Amino acid sequence: MGTKTEIKNKNSFRALQRALTYEVERQIGVLEDGGRIVQETRAWDEGQGVTLFLRTREEAHDYRYFPEPDLVPLVIDPAWVEEIRTRLPELPGTRVARYVEKLGLSAYDAGVLTAAKTLADYFEACLALYPEAKAVANWIMGDLSHLLNAAGQSVDQGRVVKEKGLSQISDEKVLLDVIRPVLAANGKVVADFRSGKDRALGFLVGQVMKKTRGQANPDAINRLLREALREQG
Repeated sequence: MGTKTEIKNKNSFRALQRALTYEVERQIGVLEDGGRIVQETRAWDEGQGVTLFLRTREEAHDYRYFPEPDLVPLVIDPAWVEEIRTRLPELPGTRVARYVEKLGLSAYDAGVLTAAKTLADYFEACLALYPEAKAVANWIMGDLSHLLNAAGQSVDQGRVVKEKGLSQISDEKVLLDVIRPVLAANGKVVADFRSGKDRALGFLVGQVMKKTRGQANPDAINRLLREALREQG
């Protein structure tokens, strides 16, 4: 990356921007004239709009870097690190990629199923009994959700569903209250979707499912997300 310089006396973001712009131009000029950039500390002069030489910095000790005498060296056994690595759970991003690449699911389905670890674990438990990924995914996201909703209509099952937090969220107002901040926090993903990358929608669905702990109605999320994206566009 070349030789660094340090700039002091910047008291605002505007001063920072102006100092950096000046220093870039100054260093380009030095190099184009056949000169050499020196590791040094320079001061920003706001009035003149220039950096001025203060002192050179040749070695690390010029910055007063030195080992802490009271801290002993920390040596970590690579075998221990590898043992910990093998115990790490599969991360959501990796799981989504596996579902898409190995199981043939869509990015949308994979995003919904991995929104909550318990949901993904349940999907895989079902898959072990019936190894048809798309069918199992459809059942979990469709038929099972409808069954949970139906169960919530009766007193006994309704109490269990409520206590366990299993009821599905279909209220559009509630879902929109989750969707709006998700869109606001993921501007790049929104831009990707608008540029034609359909997989971006699966990510957004997954974020909404994560916020609702897997309880949001997938069909409603998909529809409301598309409507919200159209309104913003």
